Amino acid sequence: MKIEALYFAGRYKLEYCRLKRKVELKMKLVAALSESSRQERLTTYKEITDHSPWGVFEAELITGRLTYANHTFRQTLGYSQEEMQRLKVVDLLADGSKHLIAELQANLLVNGIQEATSEIKIKTKTGEVVSTLMNCRISNDTGKKKKAVFYFQDLTKIKLLEKELWNSQKMEAIGTLAAGVAHDFNNLLMVIQGSVSLLLHNIEEGNPQHHLLNKMDQAVKAGADITRKLIGYAGKGKYHVVALRLNNLILECSDLISRTRKNVIITPELSQDLWPIHGDREQIAQVLLNLFVNAVEAMPMGGELSIRTKNLPPQEVPDNLNHAVPCGCVCLEVSDTGVGMDPPTLKRVFEPFFTTKELGRGTGLGFPKKN
Repeated sequence: MKIEALYFAGRYKLEYCRLKRKVELKMKLVAALSESSRQERLTTYKEITDHSPWGVFEAELITGRLTYANHTFRQTLGYSQEEMQRLKVVDLLADGSKHLIAELQANLLVNGIQEATSEIKIKTKTGEVVSTLMNCRISNDTGKKKKAVFYFQDLTKIKLLEKELWNSQKMEAIGTLAAGVAHDFNNLLMVIQGSVSLLLHNIEEGNPQHHLLNKMDQAVKAGADITRKLIGYAGKGKYHVVALRLNNLILECSDLISRTRKNVIITPELSQDLWPIHGDREQIAQVLLNLFVNAVEAMPMGGELSIRTKNLPPQEVPDNLNHAVPCGCVCLEVSDTGVGMDPPTLKRVFEPFFTTKELGRGTGLGFPKKN
């Protein structure tokens, strides 16, 4: 009986050890899998944060020292990972925004506010100022040092779109005003022209007053032409669109310029097989003359004005100029040896009435609004 008892006791102990070992192995396996899963989740979260379109950085709330910054932050501001670790929040701020971050810091520390948002300007490594919408909140980190997490969105493109929209609305308002004034002025001209026509009908050509009335009639017609152009700029007039030979129009306008400016050499390189175009002859002539005159005035000591035309088959037409149905275009290239335009002037080249000349000496290039 004692032997059997010892046998069963030993067998029970052996089985217990085996079960215990299995449980321990399973627990280690589960722990390893949990750690692996945790690391995978951390890697995924880090990748999502790093490539977020918003810049994200973390800083100690009291000292302001940066402890973390995502890829978008480093890309926007131009700092490396090593440089970022030596920065404080105040180092990132433009002069006009430093007081805002101090107020925000005080609210988080003293007033117990958990989250705040404000428009703050930050500086890049090169000193460029970037407008941002910044959100700040207390970090959930349970460490001894309180930390704050900052999220910011670069507002540069949004500000640019806002400016373009404002300029577009401004030009639309100017166009509407110009169209209204032009219509009213045109009505007055029609009264004057009618009166002049009646006087011309009743006065013989030999009369000294006949010449003066003819001058008045010509001036009224010139005024009517100006109002028609104003209405056309406002997009409320009708252009007389016909088939045109652009080369012929270029030669007429350039010949007019060459007669008045002998110190400028005009070099036309016009394609002989240039396709005909459709447009309003007077409007295109006005654009060409404005363009040539501005080029000549940029060369006060003389120079060379080159004019080139060529056909562009459908596959060579830029995407932003092509229509739903691809078609060929006629290309006009004008270059000169003048002083050129600085970047701020170049940005406004498509504003119809913009000019760098003093009042009364220029009306701009008269280009149509760029799409």
